[in-house]
Amino acid sequence: MLGVLRAQGDSGSMPASAIELDRLATSLRGDTWRGALALSGRTSFADSSAALADYYRAVGFESLVTGLEQSKERLVKRLLADERISIYGAGRVDLAAGLIDVRIVVLLSYLAERHGSVTVSSLFSGHRRFARAGVVSAHVFGHAVDIAAVGGSSIVGNQQPGGLTEATVRSVLLLPAELQPQQVISLLGLGGPSFPLADHADHIHVGY
Repeated sequence: MLGVLRAQGDSGSMPASAIELDRLATSLRGDTWRGALALSGRTSFADSSAALADYYRAVGFESLVTGLEQSKERLVKRLLADERISIYGAGRVDLAAGLIDVRIVVLLSYLAERHGSVTVSSLFSGHRRFARAGVVSAHVFGHAVDIAAVGGSSIVGNQQPGGLTEATVRSVLLLPAELQPQQVISLLGLGGPSFPLADHADHIHVGY
């Protein structure tokens, strides 16, 4: 329900009355996307509602109330215990040490919720300092992640239009404004902060 309310632009401590919430719950019973489509008649609204519902499930009610930064330690512990998310050893150390931006933590939990599983190939440790000549990589500040697989399938060989990479990038672009990254790099450019680079055939880079 929160996903639909947020997609409608409702916010605040009481985004709807008890009667409105009851009516909305009845409409959404079973499938958020289909329920949202039935309410609005727009696939874009249904996409946004379903993505927001996955985001809220990923972070949990307590984190929504207290704020992501205040909940970072708890969110990191939950991420590290999540068997759906595969992270290389040094990356797990980065997370446990608090070196990684909470938005990255939330992003990974959200993608696991939405696509079933995520494999991380780079966080802070192991990434080169410069993204290109004279430009320091966002990884150095703990503000970026490289994703090598989603839903049990590798990004390599799955960057065709309409495929796995496109679905993943579109999921990232459906996050709420406060979670929108500055860079989403793959072989595809899908608007907004997403753009293609030829050396990203084996991963999706998301940077804040």
